[in-house]
Amino acid sequence: AVASLFSAGAAKLAQSKSKGVKSIEEGGVDYDALLKEGKISGGAYDVLRNAGTERPWTSPLNEEKREGVFKCAACGTAVFDSG
Repeated sequence: AVASLFSAGAAKLAQSKSKGVKSIEEGGVDYDALLKEGKISGGAYDVLRNAGTERPWTSPLNEEKREGVFKCAACGTAVFDSG
């Protein structure tokens, strides 16, 4: 099972910003376009782009028990393997 988990992805993306994340021109993620196209929510944008956080215990994934790989909601990068 695969689920998008943007709160865990935010930490990884925040770390990667200082490690040379690609610009849009270099094939990086265009977060503004994803937001405008409705592919991510405003809350997801804040977490993904601004290293924001969700309010504690508000994620629908808090009770998620399935094994699988959690991926960034924007770029699809694996951020956590629960298996």
